Amino acid sequence: MNEVFQLLLYGRILKPASKKSTFENKDEYFESFKVTINSIYESLSLMKDIKEDLQQHLHEQVSQIHGRDTSLVFFDVTNYYFESDLENNLKKLVSLNKKEQRQSYK
Repeated sequence: MNEVFQLLLYGRILKPASKKSTFENKDEYFESFKVTINSIYESLSLMKDIKEDLQQHLHEQVSQIHGRDTSLVFFDVTNYYFESDLENNLKKLVSLNKKEQRQSYK
């Protein structure tokens, strides 16, 4: 499990990709990983079970070592994109705001 976690962590930092791609590129990293694709997939359910505790532990360690101030936190959502043909209230609101902005520049 330790090796799987290390491989996935290195892969996420150095060359973000799918789990399968990370496995296929495992020989490109500076350590030798003796993991199988099945061991990676099997570890995901365990990682799901410890996710909250792991995130809390990492947060506490980073805060302690680096003095992280979390009084104001921003979340980057720039990699999320979707399209829809359906008009909903949010689209209507954005459209109205854009029209109002154009009119205020005249």
